[in-house]
Amino acid sequence: MDVMEHRQKKKPAATVLPGDAMPCVWMTAGLVAYKICDHDFDCDNCPLDAGLRGGEPRREADSAAGADRDEALDFPDDRLYHASHTWAMALQDGSVRIGIDAFAAGLLSRAGVVILPAEGSQLRQGRVGCWLMEDTRPVPLLSPLSGKVLRRNQRVQKSPRLVTDSPYGAGWLLEADCADRETESSVLLDAERLRVRVQRQMTTFRKKVSQLLEPSHRTVGPTLADGGEQLTDIRRILGPARYRRLILRFLG
Repeated sequence: MDVMEHRQKKKPAATVLPGDAMPCVWMTAGLVAYKICDHDFDCDNCPLDAGLRGGEPRREADSAAGADRDEALDFPDDRLYHASHTWAMALQDGSVRIGIDAFAAGLLSRAGVVILPAEGSQLRQGRVGCWLMEDTRPVPLLSPLSGKVLRRNQRVQKSPRLVTDSPYGAGWLLEADCADRETESSVLLDAERLRVRVQRQMTTFRKKVSQLLEPSHRTVGPTLADGGEQLTDIRRILGPARYRRLILRFLG
């Protein structure tokens, strides 16, 4: 048997993971050599995830009670929320202030430009009301209510980071006259219902990230470091285009 025949008859490389196993998000990201997920992607209660992030895992018994303390689940009770993660809050003069919630702020933490509609223009509930530029790529934000734009927040156009750093305070987007507020508010969510929704969405988000990072094959290959920079930012690992497509699943 010559060398070529011997190579052709070599056995296929052994697989790293069983076919039905769920690889840890950190493994598929290339930051951990081998780890099978045994928490069903419940990273909030995973000691490994907490250790890699430099924190402590949340205990299951404290998960519900601690939801309000979780930045991603911070939803004030003084406003109503659209399913696309924008909010509407009634003001004393009868107008409505509009902004994004903390979940959207976490996904859009690199907002560099805010594009707001002109004063006097009309908003339609569930339609694009304004845009944020995430890593130079536009992300549409849906309006929670219909109405006429009265005022735009000039501060966020000069300092776009306010939108994500202070989504319920200085980072509001615009104020509008919403004549059908009472009728249209029936389809909005209160803070408690949104907290439950976001808890599910956070689990879905982690699963989607894991699926996108999963390699096309699971065979043992070269493992020597190539000297490159280690990536820990999900945006950089996925790339701007894939990250934008992912977050649009939750903001659209």
